Amino acid sequence: MFSELALTSFLPRWAIDDDALLEVFFETSMPSQETQPLFDVARRLRMGLCLGYGELAHEGGQRRRFNSSALIGPDGGSIDGYRKLQLPGDREP
Repeated sequence: MFSELALTSFLPRWAIDDDALLEVFFETSMPSQETQPLFDVARRLRMGLCLGYGELAHEGGQRRRFNSSALIGPDGGSIDGYRKLQLPGDREP
């Protein structure tokens, strides 16, 4: 099991006001090009994984950010996912 938001340097050590800079910390698909190797290793080792990551979703014409987890099966496929609405940090430092 990977820790919460394992692919990022969260909690950020500074406020990020530019959405383009902030969004590099978020995945728009799972698996992505960057995370596919983890799925491949799970399949090769026949091992399940739980991967915590920052998710950027486009829903109803809005961008939404989630603190998400992906459950990866021993076949390297996605079993399920979980989204939390709260993200670490806020506008207030």
